[in-house]
Amino acid sequence: NRITEQITLDPVVNKTGDVWHAFVLGNFKDMLYGYQVDGKFCPEEGHFFDSSRILLDPYAK
Repeated sequence: NRITEQITLDPVVNKTGDVWHAFVLGNFKDMLYGYQVDGKFCPEEGHFFDSSRILLDPYAK
Protein backbone atom coordinates (compact mmCIF):
# COMPACT_ATOMS: atom_id res chain seq x y z
CA ASN A 1 0.00 0.00 0.00
CA ARG A 2 2.78 2.41 -0.79
CA ILE A 3 4.12 4.09 -3.89
CA THR A 4 7.68 3.05 -4.61
CA GLU A 5 7.99 4.64 -8.04
CA GLN A 6 6.02 7.30 -9.88
CA ILE A 7 6.63 8.05 -13.55
CA THR A 8 5.31 11.19 -15.23
CA LEU A 9 4.41 10.62 -18.86
CA ASP A 10 4.91 13.24 -21.57
CA PRO A 11 2.22 13.21 -24.28
CA VAL A 12 4.81 14.15 -26.92
CA VAL A 13 6.99 11.12 -26.09
CA ASN A 14 4.58 8.64 -24.48
CA LYS A 15 1.44 8.94 -26.60
CA THR A 16 0.68 7.65 -30.09
CA GLY A 17 -2.82 8.47 -31.27
CA ASP A 18 -5.10 7.56 -28.37
CA VAL A 19 -2.61 5.10 -26.83
CA TRP A 20 -0.31 6.00 -23.92
CA HIS A 21 2.86 3.90 -23.61
CA ALA A 22 6.08 3.67 -21.61
CA PHE A 23 9.06 1.33 -21.39
CA VAL A 24 10.26 0.60 -17.88
CA LEU A 25 13.32 -1.50 -17.02
CA GLY A 26 13.46 -3.67 -13.92
CA ASN A 27 12.26 -6.78 -12.14
CA PHE A 28 8.47 -6.78 -12.15
CA LYS A 29 7.78 -9.95 -10.20
CA ASP A 30 4.74 -9.25 -8.00
CA MET A 31 4.57 -5.66 -9.23
CA LEU A 32 1.28 -3.81 -9.02
CA TYR A 33 0.61 -0.63 -10.93
CA GLY A 34 -2.11 1.89 -11.62
CA TYR A 35 -2.67 5.20 -13.33
CA GLN A 36 -3.14 8.62 -11.79
CA VAL A 37 -4.77 10.93 -14.31
CA ASP A 38 -5.73 14.57 -14.30
CA GLY A 39 -8.47 16.45 -16.08
CA LYS A 40 -11.49 18.57 -15.42
CA PHE A 41 -14.40 17.48 -13.22
CA CYS A 42 -17.59 18.50 -15.02
CA PRO A 43 -20.31 15.82 -14.84
CA GLU A 44 -22.59 17.88 -17.09
CA GLU A 45 -20.06 17.36 -19.89
CA GLY A 46 -19.28 13.75 -18.95
CA HIS A 47 -15.93 14.51 -17.26
CA PHE A 48 -15.39 12.84 -13.89
CA PHE A 49 -11.63 13.21 -13.31
CA ASP A 50 -10.39 12.88 -9.73
CA SER A 51 -6.59 12.98 -9.58
CA SER A 52 -6.60 11.63 -6.01
CA ARG A 53 -7.85 8.24 -7.27
CA ILE A 54 -5.62 5.49 -8.68
CA LEU A 55 -7.07 3.66 -11.69
CA LEU A 56 -6.41 0.02 -12.53
CA ASP A 57 -5.40 -1.02 -16.04
CA PRO A 58 -8.42 -2.75 -17.63
CA TYR A 59 -6.07 -4.59 -20.04
CA ALA A 60 -3.60 -5.86 -17.42
CA LYS A 61 -2.87 -9.59 -17.43
